[in-house]
Amino acid sequence: MLKITKNQLKIVDNMNFRSYTNNVMGISKEEQIEKISNLYKILGDKTRLKILFCLLNKTCCVGEIVKEIGLSQSLVSHQLKVLREDNLVATLKIKNKVQYTLADEHIEMLISTAKTHILERINEETV
Repeated sequence: MLKITKNQLKIVDNMNFRSYTNNVMGISKEEQIEKISNLYKILGDKTRLKILFCLLNKTCCVGEIVKEIGLSQSLVSHQLKVLREDNLVATLKIKNKVQYTLADEHIEMLISTAKTHILERINEETV
């Protein structure tokens, strides 16, 4: 009978994950790098991050976002267009208002992971 240790299983899982991520749904590694780079460029803008933070736990119309982050309506609308075009936010039409929400749970996970990383660094510095 073949015995496999947990460490060996982790190595196999990591190898499978790496081969899976190197060619996800026919997208080459270079295309993945390009798309991920573009995603981080979009997330690297402070105004867009403020909008995403605003949408973390609720849906909002443009006016609510403007009020919460304190920027002009035209600037917020422009940034929402960028976020919408890159599938980071989605729209819902409720009565006569367009409500914005995060496109999916991955966006929340990206922000949450970044926040956790920053808090860990801050905690390491204070210890």
